[in-house]
Amino acid sequence: MKISALTRNIIRTAVGLVLISISALISCGAAQAAAGGVPFPRPPEIEKAVDFWTRIYSEVDSNSGFIHDSRALDIIYEVYPLPVNASPKKQHRIIQKRIRHFQQLLSKIAQKSDEKLSREERWVKRLWGSKVSPSQIRSAAKRIRFQRGQSDRMRQGLKRAATYEKRIRKILRDKGVPERLAALPHVESSYNPKVKSKAGAAGLWQIMPATGRRYLRVNNVVDERLDPYKATTAAAQLLKHNYAVLKSWPLAITAYNHGLSGVRRAVRKTGTMDIETIIQKYNGRAFKFASRNFYAAFLAAYDVSTSQQGKFKEKKGVSFPIVALNAYMPAAAIIEGLGINEQDLKDKNPDLGATVWGGEKYIPKSYRLRIPIKRDASLLQTQVAALEKRLGHAKQVPDLLYRVRRGDNLSGIAQRHDTSIKTLLAMNNLRSRHRINAGQLLRIPPADEVAAAVYVAASLPADDSVAQTQREPASVVVAQLSEADSLFVSEKDGRASDAKDPVAGTPPDMDEAVVEENETVVMVQSDLSADPADYLVAEDGTIEVQVGETLGHYAHWLNLPTQKLRVLNGVRHGQHVIVGQRMRLVFAAENTKAFESKRKKFHARIQNRFFKNHHIVDVRDHPLTDGDNLWELSTETYRVPLWLLRQYNPDLTFDSVLSLSSSLRVPVVQLNDGSAMTQSATAKKSS
Repeated sequence: MKISALTRNIIRTAVGLVLISISALISCGAAQAAAGGVPFPRPPEIEKAVDFWTRIYSEVDSNSGFIHDSRALDIIYEVYPLPVNASPKKQHRIIQKRIRHFQQLLSKIAQKSDEKLSREERWVKRLWGSKVSPSQIRSAAKRIRFQRGQSDRMRQGLKRAATYEKRIRKILRDKGVPERLAALPHVESSYNPKVKSKAGAAGLWQIMPATGRRYLRVNNVVDERLDPYKATTAAAQLLKHNYAVLKSWPLAITAYNHGLSGVRRAVRKTGTMDIETIIQKYNGRAFKFASRNFYAAFLAAYDVSTSQQGKFKEKKGVSFPIVALNAYMPAAAIIEGLGINEQDLKDKNPDLGATVWGGEKYIPKSYRLRIPIKRDASLLQTQVAALEKRLGHAKQVPDLLYRVRRGDNLSGIAQRHDTSIKTLLAMNNLRSRHRINAGQLLRIPPADEVAAAVYVAASLPADDSVAQTQREPASVVVAQLSEADSLFVSEKDGRASDAKDPVAGTPPDMDEAVVEENETVVMVQSDLSADPADYLVAEDGTIEVQVGETLGHYAHWLNLPTQKLRVLNGVRHGQHVIVGQRMRLVFAAENTKAFESKRKKFHARIQNRFFKNHHIVDVRDHPLTDGDNLWELSTETYRVPLWLLRQYNPDLTFDSVLSLSSSLRVPVVQLNDGSAMTQSATAKKSS
């Protein structure tokens, strides 16, 4: 049957209208998702990335990978197999050679007409479509990367998840975050609670030390990041904090990788909270492949894990008694006294560190020890109490402190102090025996407690603590009262130190810590991951004043006289800078990157010191009432540092008048020994 031209046009028009309607519906759905209508939206461009990661998690194993475009993830040039027995270095060389091959192909394609293209060149060009321009091809040549497959690791992760996921989902539910976040450990660790990254992240949720200390005990004796359930509680708190600030789950998940301040900066720069627009248009310094793809990788992991649900049987563990210790106990005393296997005790208490099992430290007092033995709980408690009476200690074994000198190495330090390299690595959270820095403080196991006490007193560095903000007569919150030189911690010569903070464990000037381990993206948080404050310099050369900062700090970090900054910003002598105001800086002796590095290190040290002894257990809302003052709420009512209070209320204006229509989010803080620190407002006001 013949169809007239008019009829064909009518059909085409009708089809076009249908397609436009479908497109409008999709756009409407995306807009609703961005507005919060759908908790985990999947707009079209993200769906392409989800497809890419789904293939990585389900089709390609770790012995091969995709050579692909880093932006257009639907452009895959090749599934490239790797020699299984080759070393990581050799595999890297092979991958780079193959990447160069495709770079050369694209360069030739950009220079030739279609008639002169080789068969392989024509095939590569067809991937981009007939309308691709030479300039687009040249740009694509710069974006080629390799992504190793994960299907075998995902399969192992699904098996492990069968053991943990049910309880993890309950913890997430109890903490008020979506259960589907239980898919995130597939991206982070393949559900391996023992894994540690080169960047210092550890455990099921790959939490960095400084981030972990906000919610957990993380030190050389106990590292609760390695306990899958304690780590889940911490991850839930971090994700909930991200969501409370960003009001979007795609952004909150991206912030888990990129950091809260980094994502807030992306929202400001793009003027949108739409995750798709941010992924496509934001080009922040540290917003690279890992951060851009983190949300899509999470969605893909959720899809793959959901499709495999029920295929792996849950391994139900045996329930063992838990005993809260009333003294500091040597692990050997527990093992020998109760007649249990050391490895079994280790497996059931994964957060106890190597220093405990090596005998350099005791199991801490009040630690809830899971004892792998089938015995009556009351009888076991009695036996442990008897051991505590005979072999328990009132105090922990103290650390010696040794300051690394130029020319030192870990082997020599271990020999001089009659210990092992393994012990030093464990006690100091070091990731490599080859990376110590002159001036760095190392913890050393003491020979005996008396000698240790004398040594510690002699070895402690001069007090470089940062003074707390003092109260102003007016209710305006100033950044810092004093501009004394003593506030400039470890910045004696005006240059950013190369030495890593022994407390922090990682450089605090990393917005995003992304490690390429055998071309597999490992996503971890930075030291300031949960801090929403913007420590970067804006394009106009200004910064936002943060709690704890003064003109003296800025002058010191810039190697400039304070007076120059006073004149530039119209600040009189005796006048304080106000938290939240913008200050103009001069970059003559220092560049912006060096300034930002010093600034971040300053704040990381303050936060690391606080979280060395405290951790956050919850968040409560405080309805603002007439007469409320931020300083009083911080220091008297709730007893939390002002900088921490602002992290939970980053958009709150720190001026003399607080909006009574809003409420204050207050972190509930405990000392690490379990005693309460944050008081309730009603209890305080009634006392």
